Amino acid sequence: MYRGLLETEMTLFSLKALNDGSAFLKTNDPVLASVINCTAPLKARNPAPSFETLCKITIGQQLSGTVADRIYARIAALPDMQPGFDPNNLLGVERNDLKNCGLSSQKTDFLVGFAKMLVENPNTFDELSDLDDSDLIKELMTIRGIGPWTAAIFSMSAYGRLNIFPHGDVTIQKCIERLYNFDFMTEKKDTDRIIARWVPYRSVAVCHLWNWYDEGKF
Repeated sequence: MYRGLLETEMTLFSLKALNDGSAFLKTNDPVLASVINCTAPLKARNPAPSFETLCKITIGQQLSGTVADRIYARIAALPDMQPGFDPNNLLGVERNDLKNCGLSSQKTDFLVGFAKMLVENPNTFDELSDLDDSDLIKELMTIRGIGPWTAAIFSMSAYGRLNIFPHGDVTIQKCIERLYNFDFMTEKKDTDRIIARWVPYRSVAVCHLWNWYDEGKF
Protein backbone atom coordinates (compact mmCIF):
# COMPACT_ATOMS: atom_id res chain seq x y z
CA MET A 1 0.00 0.00 0.00
CA TYR A 2 1.54 3.28 -1.05
CA ARG A 3 1.59 6.43 0.99
CA GLY A 4 -1.19 8.20 -0.95
CA LEU A 5 -3.73 5.62 0.16
CA LEU A 6 -3.23 6.59 3.79
CA GLU A 7 -4.04 10.26 3.26
CA THR A 8 -7.81 9.95 3.24
CA GLU A 9 -9.04 13.19 4.79
CA MET A 10 -9.84 14.92 1.48
CA THR A 11 -10.37 12.00 -0.86
CA LEU A 12 -13.13 9.69 -2.05
CA PHE A 13 -12.01 7.42 0.82
CA SER A 14 -13.43 9.90 3.34
CA LEU A 15 -17.14 9.95 4.22
CA LYS A 16 -16.76 13.55 5.45
CA ALA A 17 -15.33 14.63 2.10
CA LEU A 18 -18.18 12.91 0.26
CA ASN A 19 -20.79 14.55 2.50
CA ASP A 20 -19.14 17.98 2.16
CA GLY A 21 -18.95 17.53 -1.59
CA SER A 22 -22.57 16.44 -1.88
CA ALA A 23 -23.75 19.42 0.15
CA PHE A 24 -21.70 21.78 -2.02
CA LEU A 25 -23.10 20.27 -5.23
CA LYS A 26 -26.71 20.49 -4.03
CA THR A 27 -26.22 24.19 -3.33
CA ASN A 28 -24.30 24.95 -6.50
CA ASP A 29 -26.32 22.91 -9.01
CA PRO A 30 -30.08 22.55 -8.45
CA VAL A 31 -30.39 20.10 -11.35
CA LEU A 32 -27.80 17.75 -9.91
CA ALA A 33 -29.43 18.22 -6.50
CA SER A 34 -32.49 16.39 -7.82
CA VAL A 35 -30.27 13.39 -8.60
CA ILE A 36 -28.55 13.49 -5.22
CA ASN A 37 -31.90 13.67 -3.42
CA CYS A 38 -33.38 10.64 -5.16
CA THR A 39 -30.41 8.26 -5.00
CA ALA A 40 -28.60 6.42 -2.23
CA PRO A 41 -25.95 8.40 -0.33
CA LEU A 42 -22.41 7.83 -1.51
CA LYS A 43 -20.28 5.40 0.45
CA ALA A 44 -16.61 6.05 1.08
CA ARG A 45 -14.51 3.99 -1.30
CA ASN A 46 -11.95 1.58 0.06
CA PRO A 47 -8.36 2.31 -1.01
CA ALA A 48 -7.62 -0.18 -3.78
CA PRO A 49 -4.35 -2.02 -4.50
CA SER A 50 -2.95 -0.01 -7.38
CA PHE A 51 -1.74 -2.70 -9.79
CA GLU A 52 -4.93 -4.70 -9.46
CA THR A 53 -7.08 -1.58 -9.85
CA LEU A 54 -5.37 -0.41 -13.02
CA CYS A 55 -5.54 -3.91 -14.49
CA LYS A 56 -9.28 -4.07 -13.78
CA ILE A 57 -9.84 -0.70 -15.43
CA THR A 58 -7.82 -1.75 -18.48
CA ILE A 59 -9.59 -5.10 -18.80
CA GLY A 60 -12.94 -3.31 -18.66
CA GLN A 61 -12.27 -0.80 -21.44
CA GLN A 62 -14.99 -1.00 -24.13
CA LEU A 63 -16.55 -4.05 -22.45
CA SER A 64 -19.67 -4.53 -20.37
CA GLY A 65 -19.14 -4.90 -16.64
CA THR A 66 -20.26 -8.52 -16.75
CA VAL A 67 -17.79 -9.50 -19.47
CA ALA A 68 -14.95 -7.57 -17.82
CA ASP A 69 -15.60 -9.21 -14.45
CA ARG A 70 -15.58 -12.64 -16.09
CA ILE A 71 -12.22 -12.03 -17.78
CA TYR A 72 -10.73 -10.64 -14.57
CA ALA A 73 -11.94 -13.64 -12.57
CA ARG A 74 -10.42 -16.05 -15.10
CA ILE A 75 -7.03 -14.32 -14.88
CA ALA A 76 -7.13 -14.11 -11.09
CA ALA A 77 -7.89 -17.86 -10.92
CA LEU A 78 -4.87 -18.90 -13.00
CA PRO A 79 -2.44 -21.08 -10.98
CA ASP A 80 0.48 -18.71 -11.60
CA MET A 81 -1.55 -15.77 -10.25
CA GLN A 82 -1.76 -17.30 -6.78
CA PRO A 83 -1.76 -16.12 -4.05
CA GLY A 84 -2.89 -12.78 -5.48
CA PHE A 85 -3.08 -10.22 -8.32
CA ASP A 86 0.54 -9.09 -8.17
CA PRO A 87 3.00 -7.85 -10.85
CA ASN A 88 5.45 -10.66 -10.17
CA ASN A 89 2.70 -13.26 -10.39
CA LEU A 90 1.37 -11.84 -13.64
CA LEU A 91 4.83 -11.97 -15.23
CA GLY A 92 4.85 -15.71 -14.51
CA VAL A 93 1.75 -16.24 -16.64
CA GLU A 94 2.17 -17.26 -20.28
CA ARG A 95 0.85 -14.65 -22.72
CA ASN A 96 -1.34 -17.24 -24.42
CA ASP A 97 -2.93 -18.06 -21.07
CA LEU A 98 -3.86 -14.38 -20.64
CA LYS A 99 -5.32 -14.27 -24.14
CA ASN A 100 -7.25 -17.48 -23.51
CA CYS A 101 -8.91 -15.70 -20.58
CA GLY A 102 -10.39 -13.26 -23.08
CA LEU A 103 -7.76 -10.49 -23.18
CA SER A 104 -6.98 -8.83 -26.49
CA SER A 105 -3.35 -8.71 -27.66
CA GLN A 106 -3.25 -4.97 -26.92
CA LYS A 107 -4.51 -5.38 -23.36
CA THR A 108 -2.15 -8.30 -22.81
CA ASP A 109 0.76 -6.11 -23.90
CA PHE A 110 -0.32 -3.41 -21.48
CA LEU A 111 -0.73 -5.70 -18.46
CA VAL A 112 2.64 -7.35 -19.05
CA GLY A 113 4.40 -4.05 -19.71
CA PHE A 114 2.86 -2.42 -16.67
CA ALA A 115 3.83 -5.38 -14.47
CA LYS A 116 7.44 -5.12 -15.69
CA MET A 117 7.49 -1.40 -14.92
CA LEU A 118 6.33 -1.98 -11.34
CA VAL A 119 8.79 -4.79 -10.76
CA GLU A 120 11.60 -2.50 -11.93
CA ASN A 121 10.34 0.40 -9.80
CA PRO A 122 8.02 -0.68 -6.97
CA ASN A 123 7.81 2.96 -5.79
CA THR A 124 6.05 4.17 -8.94
CA PHE A 125 2.76 4.95 -7.19
CA ASP A 126 4.43 6.66 -4.24
CA GLU A 127 6.27 8.90 -6.68
CA LEU A 128 3.00 9.90 -8.32
CA SER A 129 0.95 10.41 -5.17
CA ASP A 130 2.15 13.96 -4.45
CA LEU A 131 1.31 15.30 -7.91
CA ASP A 132 -1.69 17.56 -8.43
CA ASP A 133 -4.62 16.18 -10.42
CA SER A 134 -3.51 17.50 -13.80
CA ASP A 135 0.09 16.33 -13.48
CA LEU A 136 -1.01 12.96 -12.10
CA ILE A 137 -3.15 12.29 -15.16
CA LYS A 138 -0.39 13.48 -17.50
CA GLU A 139 2.15 11.16 -15.86
CA LEU A 140 -0.22 8.20 -15.92
CA MET A 141 -0.78 8.79 -19.63
CA THR A 142 2.95 8.41 -20.29
CA ILE A 143 2.49 4.71 -19.46
CA ARG A 144 1.84 2.78 -22.65
CA GLY A 145 -1.81 1.79 -22.93
CA ILE A 146 -3.21 4.41 -20.55
CA GLY A 147 -5.44 7.03 -22.15
CA PRO A 148 -7.32 9.98 -20.61
CA TRP A 149 -10.32 7.93 -19.43
CA THR A 150 -8.20 5.21 -17.82
CA ALA A 151 -5.99 7.81 -16.12
CA ALA A 152 -9.03 9.66 -14.78
CA ILE A 153 -10.77 6.54 -13.45
CA PHE A 154 -7.53 5.33 -11.87
CA SER A 155 -6.96 8.73 -10.22
CA MET A 156 -10.37 8.37 -8.60
CA SER A 157 -10.19 4.66 -7.75
CA ALA A 158 -6.62 4.34 -6.48
CA TYR A 159 -5.87 7.87 -5.31
CA GLY A 160 -9.37 8.97 -4.34
CA ARG A 161 -9.02 12.33 -6.09
CA LEU A 162 -12.10 14.49 -5.53
CA ASN A 163 -11.98 16.79 -8.55
CA ILE A 164 -11.63 14.51 -11.59
CA PHE A 165 -13.92 14.44 -14.60
CA PRO A 166 -13.54 11.28 -16.75
CA HIS A 167 -13.86 12.63 -20.28
CA GLY A 168 -14.92 9.82 -22.58
CA ASP A 169 -17.14 8.11 -20.03
CA VAL A 170 -20.21 7.27 -22.10
CA THR A 171 -22.49 6.77 -19.09
CA ILE A 172 -21.67 10.22 -17.70
CA GLN A 173 -22.21 11.80 -21.11
CA LYS A 174 -25.66 10.20 -21.34
CA CYS A 175 -26.56 11.36 -17.84
CA ILE A 176 -25.56 14.95 -18.55
CA GLU A 177 -27.50 15.00 -21.82
CA ARG A 178 -30.61 13.63 -20.11
CA LEU A 179 -30.43 16.02 -17.14
CA TYR A 180 -29.49 19.23 -18.91
CA ASN A 181 -31.09 18.59 -22.31
CA PHE A 182 -28.20 19.29 -24.67
CA ASP A 183 -25.75 17.34 -26.79
CA PHE A 184 -22.60 16.65 -24.79
CA MET A 185 -20.24 16.47 -27.76
CA THR A 186 -21.47 19.34 -29.94
CA GLU A 187 -22.46 21.89 -27.30
CA LYS A 188 -19.08 22.14 -25.60
CA LYS A 189 -19.73 25.53 -23.96
CA ASP A 190 -22.77 24.14 -22.18
CA THR A 191 -20.84 21.03 -21.17
CA ASP A 192 -17.95 23.07 -19.76
CA ARG A 193 -20.37 25.38 -17.94
CA ILE A 194 -22.08 22.47 -16.18
CA ILE A 195 -18.84 20.71 -15.22
CA ALA A 196 -17.42 24.01 -13.90
CA ARG A 197 -20.29 24.16 -11.37
CA TRP A 198 -18.96 21.01 -9.75
CA VAL A 199 -15.41 22.21 -9.04
CA PRO A 200 -13.77 21.25 -6.62
CA TYR A 201 -15.96 18.13 -6.30
CA ARG A 202 -16.25 16.87 -9.87
CA SER A 203 -15.48 13.28 -8.84
CA VAL A 204 -18.31 13.38 -6.29
CA ALA A 205 -20.71 14.64 -8.96
CA VAL A 206 -19.63 11.83 -11.27
CA CYS A 207 -20.20 9.24 -8.53
CA HIS A 208 -23.73 10.55 -7.98
CA LEU A 209 -24.45 10.29 -11.70
CA TRP A 210 -23.14 6.71 -11.80
CA ASN A 211 -25.45 5.89 -8.89
CA TRP A 212 -28.38 7.49 -10.67
CA TYR A 213 -27.72 5.38 -13.75
CA ASP A 214 -26.98 2.14 -11.87
CA GLU A 215 -30.10 2.46 -9.71
CA GLY A 216 -32.25 2.58 -12.84
CA LYS A 217 -33.45 6.13 -12.21
CA PHE A 218 -31.83 7.47 -15.37
